[in-house]
Amino acid sequence: MSEHIETSRRDLAAAFRWSARLNYHEAVANHFSLAVSDDGKQFLLNPRGAHFSRIRASDLLLLDADEAGSGTANPLADPTAWYLHAHLHKHVPQARCILHTHMPHATALACLRDFEFLMLDQNACRFYERIAYDRSYAGMALDDAEGERVAGLLGDDKDILFLGTHGVMVVAETVAQAFD
Repeated sequence: MSEHIETSRRDLAAAFRWSARLNYHEAVANHFSLAVSDDGKQFLLNPRGAHFSRIRASDLLLLDADEAGSGTANPLADPTAWYLHAHLHKHVPQARCILHTHMPHATALACLRDFEFLMLDQNACRFYERIAYDRSYAGMALDDAEGERVAGLLGDDKDILFLGTHGVMVVAETVAQAFD
């Protein structure tokens, strides 16, 4: 599994660096993760406070979903990211990779009341019936219930989630698919 984890680290680090180049980040409050165990319980996550443009493969934290919020929690992990990503990796089969950003345009759309992504052109249509909306997102996922609630919004058929007044989350089987 070690070689698998090292390859996963490099793939995820590349996504951070490219996101920074494309300005898909907002300071240090965004999170990407990648499941490295079959059950999704072990996953890589960026450390709290690290800028996307500086994240290296060796910086990524290897976390256990069952330890979120416990006394053994890693102090370098953002607790809100840990709860959210842990439940998504455990409960959403297609969520091997999770990219959660506050890109300016996507966040602006998420802040509009009753926003729905309109299928007006070819670029938009590639997202047809793939988007879920969380109109109740409180901005802080600090317990298991909130992580499970958000995971339940994606179900088996959605891979994009607009978090009301917050940002957007994309889930996929691989880093490359999520990034695309």
